[in-house]
Amino acid sequence: MERAGHVESIDSGDWKFSIIESLSYGFAKTKKFFWITLGLYILAYLAIYIVNFAGGLAVGFLAGSGSLYVLVAAVTVAFLISVYVYVMIALGWRRVFLTVLSGKAPALACFLDADNHQYFWQYIGASILQTLIVAVGTILFIIPGIVWHYTYMFTKLIVVDKKLGPTEALAASRKLVAGQRLNLFVWSLVMAGVNIIGLLCLGIGLLVTVPTTYYAYVYVYGKLSGKKIA
Repeated sequence: MERAGHVESIDSGDWKFSIIESLSYGFAKTKKFFWITLGLYILAYLAIYIVNFAGGLAVGFLAGSGSLYVLVAAVTVAFLISVYVYVMIALGWRRVFLTVLSGKAPALACFLDADNHQYFWQYIGASILQTLIVAVGTILFIIPGIVWHYTYMFTKLIVVDKKLGPTEALAASRKLVAGQRLNLFVWSLVMAGVNIIGLLCLGIGLLVTVPTTYYAYVYVYGKLSGKKIA
């Protein structure tokens, strides 16, 4: 297990990034790893579907027991298993993004690596805090919610990349995007437009545009954090 990182290891957002270059990078990686990425997506979707389906069957079967306690226990266990699988898959995708950024091919091992468990609670904590911050900002005045969305958009990726806790990852993301929020806002509009085009292509285009925008996302992270991009 690698040693945990520190907020100080994150650069302060002095690096610049090009929207066109990020899109070009994302498309190039999608083209190179299209079938691998698609295969991983299908396996991840099947894993979630199977877990939810099995949980639904178990709950439905135990509902006939007539015991409220048994039913509540079954629903709770099914829910916790679903959360576990979802989080592990989310962690796996972030491992995929970072693997591609380093110039390596994505692999199923990104999802199955036992080391992913070391990020489990940090990822959940970071997700909850990030969601609450953005939600509160949106409820209050909307604009703060938008600003905070971009301020903390790299939080969960940083948890995996730098091995930081929830609050440290939030602080690191804030430091990373300093002076870049407007650029990131424009970038996100372009990425949204790309996916709309993919949707208009009978939806099939999303098979290309979605991974393109995800790989473009990790490219931007790499640029802002000063990482070597391959």
